[in-house]
Amino acid sequence: MQTTNHLSASGHDLDTQDLRAALEPIIRLHGLRRVLLTALFARKPRKRRQPEARELSAHIQRDIGLGPAHTPPPPVEFMR
Repeated sequence: MQTTNHLSASGHDLDTQDLRAALEPIIRLHGLRRVLLTALFARKPRKRRQPEARELSAHIQRDIGLGPAHTPPPPVEFMR
């Protein structure tokens, strides 16, 4: 009596023999370590860091409604 192993992922039944047949050439080409690390981190969403306002250029700051990065010094009055 032959038994087959099945995995269930995201509502899909997968035969382990099919999975092994699909992964073997990839592992041979890239190596087990790289394939495992890629598989582990593939489902983890990356956090995107929003840039600080001071890191944006002056014209981008103006476009999104921010004031200048620094306040200019008051004008010097030469003539009264």
